[in-house]
Amino acid sequence: MNIDTVLLNPPSDDEIQFPVSIHRKLQKSVLCKLIWQHQFFAGLDKQHVELLASLAMETRFEPGQYVAKEGDLANRFYLILDGAVEMQSGSDDGLIQKLGAGDPLGWSWLFEPHFFHFSARAVEPTNSIFFYGTILRHYCEDDHDLGYEIMRRFGRVMVKDWMVYRKISRDIQDVATSFGQNSATIK
Repeated sequence: MNIDTVLLNPPSDDEIQFPVSIHRKLQKSVLCKLIWQHQFFAGLDKQHVELLASLAMETRFEPGQYVAKEGDLANRFYLILDGAVEMQSGSDDGLIQKLGAGDPLGWSWLFEPHFFHFSARAVEPTNSIFFYGTILRHYCEDDHDLGYEIMRRFGRVMVKDWMVYRKISRDIQDVATSFGQNSATIK
């Protein structure tokens, strides 16, 4: 493509591919607003919201696309803006829970060994905010106020998740009991 072609037919904004760092910088004010308004980060200090925005970018997943796979390195987390994602264990039949608008996805980035314990797959077009969890973890180590706020928020998510897992475990025990089996023998 020569300079005359570019001047006569300049590319649209959609055709220009910015490096990720420039894209994030251009989108920082939009990301700050989305993070500030998201229920998961409600009440977070402005400086912390700005820091989170510097570690974030908007993402989109199409139905059937994996957001995370069980066993993969957990170096990130997401805030779901719209759409739906199913958390799965093992095969496609191992549905654990469905997440949607307003839900955070992924807390394994916080804890060693930093691998996803479940898979997450979009079941409808899903827009989210992606955060670099590995970098955020280092910021949390240096800024204990930020670390406390992140742990407090993800602690609530973990309690909610464990309640879901507990219900699933009880349902499995009930099924085993109805068949006259000890649940300890079911694998």
